Amino acid sequence: MTVSTTPGTPCTFSGVNEDVMNTLAIGTMVFGILSMILCTCVVSVIVAYSKEKMYLRERIIFGLMLSNMAFSVTNIIPVQLIEHDCTNTITIIPKAWTRGVWFWGKYWMVCYEIFIAGTTIMALHSGRSKLPWKVETFCHCLSLFTGIAAFVVWVSLAVPFAEKEKRLMAQSAECVENTTDFDEYRDCLMDQGTWEEFASFRPYYYPWVMATMIRAWLAPFGVSLLLWLLSRFLYHKLLSDWNQDHKDAIHLWDADLDGVRVKRQMRLLDLRREAYNEIARPLEPYIAVFIVFAIPAIVMATDYCQNVSTEKNRYCQVPCETVLALRSGTTAAAYFWNYEHRCQLFNVGDLWKRLRIRLCYRLGRSPTRGQRGSRYTHHPGGHVSFAENLDVRLLEK
Repeated sequence: MTVSTTPGTPCTFSGVNEDVMNTLAIGTMVFGILSMILCTCVVSVIVAYSKEKMYLRERIIFGLMLSNMAFSVTNIIPVQLIEHDCTNTITIIPKAWTRGVWFWGKYWMVCYEIFIAGTTIMALHSGRSKLPWKVETFCHCLSLFTGIAAFVVWVSLAVPFAEKEKRLMAQSAECVENTTDFDEYRDCLMDQGTWEEFASFRPYYYPWVMATMIRAWLAPFGVSLLLWLLSRFLYHKLLSDWNQDHKDAIHLWDADLDGVRVKRQMRLLDLRREAYNEIARPLEPYIAVFIVFAIPAIVMATDYCQNVSTEKNRYCQVPCETVLALRSGTTAAAYFWNYEHRCQLFNVGDLWKRLRIRLCYRLGRSPTRGQRGSRYTHHPGGHVSFAENLDVRLLEK
């Protein structure tokens, strides 16, 4: 990498100076903060109105928002900020742990995209708008633990390397300060027993691990993309079948032939349409956002962007991360594209009261200030009856 560190001038990476890089890093941080706020708003609306208890799609969106929050919290940390001497403001060990959480959120999100695409196919194929509770729980847990597995793999590979690099750099700096030529420098490292470690040290191992993790992410991304394409094919096929079958059903109905069979056929078609409108259609914007923002992730996985022996790595990876930082905020904005959701968010007083009531219920306290205990009770199935347990008088105030 061609680096310029002339005293009094900004650090440059082959013409791309420190100010440009730091502007992108700060932009990533700002986008991360905005994304966290928007994702928190989505979670607040879902919880306040008890939507996760009523709709499968809301539970999926709830989990998707949590994964986006895990992804966004790492963007708030400006790991790409650089100093005038071309060193990172944040040292490599905190950077490695932060990047682990980044991969946790990234893998967690892609599993939810597969979940969304699979649920869409189920709705289009069978007309079902619900999953068995055990199957749904398994899908949520699998998504979460896939992200955790990615975090563990990254930490086990990158963090020991980061610790070793920090230790070797500290010993090297000490020897450079106390020696005047290369022979003395080598003897100093040999006396410390680190010369062989230096000789076998691979400075490009950390970027290589990162590139490998991103490329491994392309596999579940490919699965989600194939499932989405399959769902589009089913949608267009069923749309054609709906139109034709309704025409046939109306013809048979007019001919007064087999009225029971005609009713059953029309009811099945209506169920498929209802399932599509309840699950598939509201989730389609999230798949679209996912596909669009997969482009910078794919660019990050290319040899061009991961070629750390040249200046290309720095000014390819940082802009891609800045664009990816917009992903979570865009996903949350897709939720508020719905007019009803926006109204629920902007009705701040009602939203806060509902949140407070649910929080008080969970803590076993009364929503009325100064009173302990609660009238709220658990139902046998573990669900809360919104009509029975909500303090309507409080909401009407």
